[in-house]
Amino acid sequence: MKKLDLILRNTQEVIKQDELEKLLRSTKKPVVYIGA
Repeated sequence: MKKLDLILRNTQEVIKQDELEKLLRSTKKPVVYIGA
């Protein structure tokens, strides 16, 4: 399973998929903040 598939499976979409793909490609350690 690709990283992107795992992330999309376990999260609600707050950002668009293409934005998430760009983030994953651009940094070695992407940071995502999750709030309740």
